[in-house]
Amino acid sequence: MRPIPPHLSRQLEQLERSLLEPSIRSSAQHLRTLLSEDFREIGASGQVFNREDIIRELAVETSTNRITMDDFLVTILTIDVDGNEVAMTSYVATCTTAQSKLIRRARRTSIWLCCDGRWRMHFHQGTMLEQPA
Repeated sequence: MRPIPPHLSRQLEQLERSLLEPSIRSSAQHLRTLLSEDFREIGASGQVFNREDIIRELAVETSTNRITMDDFLVTILTIDVDGNEVAMTSYVATCTTAQSKLIRRARRTSIWLCCDGRWRMHFHQGTMLEQPA
């Protein structure tokens, strides 16, 4: 494991934040750029999704809820067997209504691969932290 350069931490945080933006979430083109072809996600429900599942789900997302990010951290930077850089990010996502009512909080963790100078998300998992009363 190597120390995480501050510019890399900022870059990965920006990529994670972009995936919370409605304009990016609803764009199959943007998602195909950000998610690796063999992307997998384990949702907070425990369900497993691939890249096309996520693109299809997010294309029909109509929520006006707001998702914010707290406690962003990059914890691993290494090289995989193919020579790609690998980084792991984690943060707490808080989903609230337009009126700021808490809906849910989840710990989100992602594995990012840098291939040919471009970072793409390879894996993502959400784990519920609490249920609103």
